[in-house]
Amino acid sequence: MAETWYSRQACQMDLRLAWGGSAVDAPQMFVGFFTVFSCLLVVVATPLFLLFGLPRLRRACEALGLQYRDWTNYLVGLGFGIASALVAAHLELCRKNSDLLDIVSECAPVGASVRSMSGFWMLVPYALMSISTLLTVPTIMMVSFRQVPRNMRSITAVTFLFMQSASDSVITSVSLAMVEYTPKDLDTGNLEYLYFIGITVSLTLLGLFSFLLQGFEERNFLDTVVRVNDSDDESTNMAPAA
Repeated sequence: MAETWYSRQACQMDLRLAWGGSAVDAPQMFVGFFTVFSCLLVVVATPLFLLFGLPRLRRACEALGLQYRDWTNYLVGLGFGIASALVAAHLELCRKNSDLLDIVSECAPVGASVRSMSGFWMLVPYALMSISTLLTVPTIMMVSFRQVPRNMRSITAVTFLFMQSASDSVITSVSLAMVEYTPKDLDTGNLEYLYFIGITVSLTLLGLFSFLLQGFEERNFLDTVVRVNDSDDESTNMAPAA
């Protein structure tokens, strides 16, 4: 969603840089800035989460009487992803209610209007989606590595890449099916509907996955080890992935 819908939404917001003032010809931030921001945030936030966020998440589970499992990270990450879509939908409604500017966007389609709401508000849903990424993607890769025999792990990696492409296809399919709500000028459409559809699809697939997970038998393969420290001779068998 961030690569398709978020960028379109940002392009019809005021992306003029602060030092350009309010002049019509003030320089505008390129929309790729948000993608760069998202990637950098994942890089910076990952070690911070491992050092500070993960221990607190485990303690929170213990305080609530819940067992911390590998899938806990995934569910928390999915929550951040849903929050990101909800914030983006709210910002889209606010954008359409803001004043119309007499400027031309450098990234929106020709003829699309630009609203006075600052495009840098989109940093919030981008940030939430980045946190979702750093929690969900490593969890899937880690669990799939632990829970398959060694001679099947290459196939698992390929399957993971295929499912990433499949998720992109889902977003593309939703966009094509609801193209009437995302015209060239988003002011005449309802982009927020697509966000709600994306959330619904995610929760539906999560429910199906949870149902299938009941018949999944967890295993602990002896060749799956975790390094205690940087020494090659100090390692231990990985506990069963929960």
